[in-house]
Amino acid sequence: MLRIVASVALLAVSTSGAGALIVDVALEAKRLGLPVIALISVEHCRVSAAGHSSGKKLTDVADLVLDNCAVPGDAMVHVEGLRYPVGPGSTIGNTAIINAVKCEVARILTEGGQPPCVLTHGHFIGADASKEVFDRAYDDYRRRVPAFVPALSRPQTSAPEVVAEVSANPSQH
Repeated sequence: MLRIVASVALLAVSTSGAGALIVDVALEAKRLGLPVIALISVEHCRVSAAGHSSGKKLTDVADLVLDNCAVPGDAMVHVEGLRYPVGPGSTIGNTAIINAVKCEVARILTEGGQPPCVLTHGHFIGADASKEVFDRAYDDYRRRVPAFVPALSRPQTSAPEVVAEVSANPSQH
């Protein structure tokens, strides 16, 4: 059992775990002293060529690897008459793993006397109380994150603009 004790860690999610960008991000996190947790398809990673110039894959950098059990190529369903399979399994595995981690963290924090703020639907606590919980959680997030995302330290009158560049080359994702 790996014990990660840190207030901040990187959760790197990538089906192949072989793309240059995700490995760069993981290497930088390691350089900064952050633990790296990889959520990947171990089998897909095994059969994928490393896209990073170092020859490393996410499995070479991560402190902990969580396997979403997706098949290589991440398509599970073969449809008669369709040339290629469809239906990514990583979506199913990633969702199950993320929610299991969330539940386990909530249990550990609660047992330790520090129950987490749970974003709770109005069905359970009423619409006004639910809005208050969401607002409190987002205010807390904005308070804690500026060290990593300086733009969030400024008061926001609306949601911050998000700008991202995505390569058209899938091997870089």
